[in-house]
Amino acid sequence: MAIVQNWLPASRENYETLLFWWKFYPLMASLQWASSWYGMGKTSVNSKFNIPGRIAWLTMEVPGFMTLLYYMKTLPGQYGITDLPWQNKVLAGLFVIHYTYRAIIFPLIQPSMSPIHAMIWINAVIFQVCNGSALGGWLAAYGPTTQEAWAPQSSTLQFAVGLVLFYVGLTGNYFSDEELREIRRNEMRRQEKLKEKGQRNIEKHYEVPNTGLFKYMLYPHYFMEWVEWVGFWIAAGFSCAPARCFLLNEVFSMLPRAVSGGKWYKEKFGEEKTKGNGSGVLRQVILDIQSNDTTGATTRQAATRTRPDPARGLMPLDGSLDEGHGAAAPDLVVLALRLHVAVEPEEQLDVDVLVAARPVQHVRLYDHGWAPE
Repeated sequence: MAIVQNWLPASRENYETLLFWWKFYPLMASLQWASSWYGMGKTSVNSKFNIPGRIAWLTMEVPGFMTLLYYMKTLPGQYGITDLPWQNKVLAGLFVIHYTYRAIIFPLIQPSMSPIHAMIWINAVIFQVCNGSALGGWLAAYGPTTQEAWAPQSSTLQFAVGLVLFYVGLTGNYFSDEELREIRRNEMRRQEKLKEKGQRNIEKHYEVPNTGLFKYMLYPHYFMEWVEWVGFWIAAGFSCAPARCFLLNEVFSMLPRAVSGGKWYKEKFGEEKTKGNGSGVLRQVILDIQSNDTTGATTRQAATRTRPDPARGLMPLDGSLDEGHGAAAPDLVVLALRLHVAVEPEEQLDVDVLVAARPVQHVRLYDHGWAPE
């Protein structure tokens, strides 16, 4: 039963039209280079058009593999195809495996998700339906549907190489995501401890990952997803236009976000900490400053402090170590310091400094900051 007559599933003529225009998607995706705005993730902003992150993610990603499965279920019968080759079924299975994780499992296991703007949601749904139609149509009826047709398309060896590459990418994608999730879990545990002590809860936290593939690049989860779809394309055969389009569309969609995100990290943490070589401080230093004036009024603000110039030397401060404790990760050390600094005779600043670094041997206090040695 057709959902949209001659379009879902698409007739052969309409399928060719869809595939023709689908090749031009990179041109539209390239418009992202003209703007740094992207309404999800760390660049999301408050808007009345925002959708809760988990709900938005699940509902915008699920249509892709559901569309492909719908094509696989309905289209063969329309063309008298009683049984598809195993290659078609395996490729469809790879697509479903990826999106079962990406669309369903991923949002459910994320410790937290930022809201997603409705414009991003709409674009994602359109992308998923078009992509599911392009790949689903090829796998269900419009590509090779016999073993004889598969012989010149992709050999068994080529298919196996593509399959292995796909799973390498899928595995790397998952573990890169897991590294990011662990950062959020550690931060949530830290905030729970702060709540127990009656201290201020900081709403947003960002950290430069420095484990796994993050030692070499800032967005390995993007790169490994591209590896997945390179493997998929190899397995399907280099002449498979839908698989090639999918790979190119992914790269052109995600690369501007990766470059923009890289600039964001460099602006926030500095060039040194984003080189990906495993050195330096991984976590922002957050100063929770409480100022008590003569009227007893209290003001609070959050700020960040960068690494000082060692040439300025050390300045003794009246600081006391309230508590030192380790986070869940064995190689992550958290120090909590409270500095009582007399600014004026009538005013005193209580400065709570939370320092987390990997690795930490010594921490020196400078006249305008701190740095691990």
